[in-house]
Amino acid sequence: MNLGQRSRNKIIVLTEEPENLIFLDLGAAISLALQNIQDKKDISNLALHKLELLFSQHTLQMDDQTYYLALKNIGILFEKELNLDIPKIVDRFSQNNILFIKWEGIIEKGNLFFLTKEKGIKLNINNLSYTTI
Repeated sequence: MNLGQRSRNKIIVLTEEPENLIFLDLGAAISLALQNIQDKKDISNLALHKLELLFSQHTLQMDDQTYYLALKNIGILFEKELNLDIPKIVDRFSQNNILFIKWEGIIEKGNLFFLTKEKGIKLNINNLSYTTI
């Protein structure tokens, strides 16, 4: 993907964590933010709100006109209790910024399998503009 081109999304899926990017450890940050929640019935909305805050706080400037958000340890997003629409979240936060995702799993033909293909959770990103490195 040419990052200079106009595409709906700017997503880069990484298998390794480059030293020149600052990553948000999403698992640690969301776990910390939700650890004292008493009322679990609204946990999905609260998690989404915390994600929005974290993403805005951790969007960094790459150059004069380019901003990025780099995420790692994103497995918490797949927790059933959070009931998050992950493709929608990825789509939303990759439209105006480059979204780097350190992926812990298999990448195959527009599908991301969390941890393993056989037992992992599948995330279909065919409808999003992305590249893998």
